[in-house]
Amino acid sequence: MTVAHAVPKADRPVRVLLHDGTTINAAIVLTDAERDVAILQLKLAGKTISDPVLIMRNRTVEIGATVLGCGFPGREADATAGVVRIGGIDAVTSASLRSTCTLTAGDSGGPLVNLAGELIGLHRRIGAASSQNLHIPVAVCLAAAGSELPLTATAGTPSPDFADDGFQRSAAAEQSLERYSATLVFRDTWSGEAHQDRRVAATRLTHDLLAAKASLTADLQKTDVTFAADGHDIPPTRAASLLFSDRELDLAVWRLEEPDAAFTPAAARDESPAPLFTLVFGGRSVQPGIVGRIRHAEPALPLQLGCVFDAPAGHGLCVNEILPNSAASDAQMRRSDILERIGVDSVRDFGELESQLSQFQPGDWVRLTYSRAGDVVSRSVQLRHDPAEQLARQEYLDGRSGELSLRRSGFRGVIQHDLPLLPDDCGGPLVDSDGHLIGINIARRSREATLAIPIEAVWKRMAEEQPPVK
Repeated sequence: MTVAHAVPKADRPVRVLLHDGTTINAAIVLTDAERDVAILQLKLAGKTISDPVLIMRNRTVEIGATVLGCGFPGREADATAGVVRIGGIDAVTSASLRSTCTLTAGDSGGPLVNLAGELIGLHRRIGAASSQNLHIPVAVCLAAAGSELPLTATAGTPSPDFADDGFQRSAAAEQSLERYSATLVFRDTWSGEAHQDRRVAATRLTHDLLAAKASLTADLQKTDVTFAADGHDIPPTRAASLLFSDRELDLAVWRLEEPDAAFTPAAARDESPAPLFTLVFGGRSVQPGIVGRIRHAEPALPLQLGCVFDAPAGHGLCVNEILPNSAASDAQMRRSDILERIGVDSVRDFGELESQLSQFQPGDWVRLTYSRAGDVVSRSVQLRHDPAEQLARQEYLDGRSGELSLRRSGFRGVIQHDLPLLPDDCGGPLVDSDGHLIGINIARRSREATLAIPIEAVWKRMAEEQPPVK
C-alpha cells in the first residue's frame, strides 16, 4: 500500500525493496487518485513475507495518541533502511490525520503506526512547520481497496517499552539535563552583532571540562560559562579556556579555570552506544525524540569559498572575482588579491586549492591568508553552503521548516534522532529516559533529523588529548 502520487503509470514495472534488502517485482493493481491511494501486488514466486503489518480497523484514532512513522529521506538515494520518528496525533477527520511525527521529502506512502504496531495511516504530505504532517487514514485506504482485495483486519498489543503515557520527560531525564547542561556566554564579534552577548549550549563532562559545538564559537579561546544546575534567575558566570577543538567532530572542549568539585561525571549505560528506538530528551522540548539511526555516516555537502581565480601566480592564486555573501567577501578579499594559504597550508595551484578545501565542510571556520600590494592579511571566516545546493527541493523544504545548523554534514559514527532542536541548542546534552548521558547534540541536520556524537566517542577523543578523565 502506498500513495498514488508516488507510483508510476500502471503499465510500468515496479520493484519493491524490503527491510532485509530483498528486492521483489510488483504490479500496480489499484490507483485511486482522488483518495491518493495505490495498492501493489508483490510477485512472490513462492517466497513468503514474514510479519506483514497489522492493520487497525473499526476503531477510531484518538487525538493525543502517540504514533511512530517511518520513511526514506529523499536526499539519501541509496538508503536501504527506513528511519523511525515519534510524534502525536493532533487532528483527526474522516479524510486525514495530522501528527507531529516529522516527515520530509521522500516519506510519502510510508507507514504511520500506533504503539500496538497497527497501521493507522500512510504519509501523504508535509506541512509548512515540522510539527504539521498529514497522513491518509487507513480506513480511507481500505475503502479504496473495496471488497476485491483481501486486506484483513488484525489487532496488536502495545509494547511494554512504549506505554502511551504522553511521553513527558521523566524525572531522571529532567534532573540529568539540568545537571549536564551549561551555556557558553561570549561577545559575538564576527556576525555583526558585537554589541550583544551570544549564548550557545554546552555539556558538562567532568568537574573541570565541558564540550560544545566548535563551529558556533569560531576561533574563540576564552569564554564565560553558566550552569543550569546553579538554579539562579541570573546564574553566576565562570571562566573557561579552550582545551582543544576537533573539526571532524565539530567539537570543542573547554576547561574551567576553577573546577567544580561537587560535580560527578556521567554514569555509563549498560548498552553502548544507545540502541535504535531509544527514547531521548534534550534541548527545550519536553516531548521525547527517538533514535532512528546509530553509527550513521552523514554525507558531505559541497561548499563555496566565493572566489573566481585567474591562473596561479607563483606563490598563490590571483583573485579575478569575489562572489557576494561568501567566505571570501567576509574575509574582505578583492580582485587582484593573491590567496596564499588556507589554514596553515599553502595554496600554489588549483590542485592544492581543491585538496585543502576537501578537508572542510560548509559551516567550518577557516583562516584565509592573502596578499595585497605586498601586505599580508589573515582573517578567520565561516565557509558557506553552495547556493545551488540550497535550492534543491530537499534542502529547500528542510530550511522552510526552521533554521538548520550551518555545519551539519560530513559526520561519521553519529546518532540520528528527531528532536527539533534549535541550532544554538547543539552542543547540549542528549539523555535517555533513565537519565544516562548518551551523547552531545552536534547538528540540526534537516527537518526531521538531529545528529549527536555518542558520549563514548567524546571520551575516546578526550583520551587522545590527555590522560583518561573518567
